[in-house]
Amino acid sequence: MSLEGKVAFVSGASRPRGNGRAIALTLAEKGADVAVSGWGHFEGAMSLAEEIRGMGRKAIAVKMDVSDYQEVQKGLAWVKEELGAVN
Repeated sequence: MSLEGKVAFVSGASRPRGNGRAIALTLAEKGADVAVSGWGHFEGAMSLAEEIRGMGRKAIAVKMDVSDYQEVQKGLAWVKEELGAVN
C-alpha cells in the first residue's frame, strides 16, 4: 500500500524505542510525509524528523502538549502550512 502524497501526524513519537517512532518510520517508508510531535523529549522528535527527511520524505517536528486544545490547533495549522492537510 502506497501512501505517496499523503500527510500523517504522529503524536508521542519522540521516544527512541517507542511505538510512535515505529509508526512514523513505517508511514514514511510507505511514502507519507510525516509530522511528529513530542513534548518531554522534543529532541527525539527533531532527530526522528531528520531521520525521515534522510529517507527522502518531508518531515517536521512539532512541540505541543496534545492535552491542550489550543496548542493542538496551532500545531496542526503549522503542519498544514508546512506539509499540507493531514490525511
